[in-house]
Amino acid sequence: MSSKQEFFDEATNRQFMEEDSEAWNAICTILLTIISIGLGLAFLGVYLTM
Repeated sequence: MSSKQEFFDEATNRQFMEEDSEAWNAICTILLTIISIGLGLAFLGVYLTM
């Protein structure tokens, strides 16, 4: 008996992986955009205080 259980067939697993990949790409894009805006505002704040 295998310790790894397959709940879905290979095609369904592949579809789930593709959807997960798209979701993570969207999340990472949003987070990097927020970080970039924050860094831009931080540099602007430092520049304006000089």
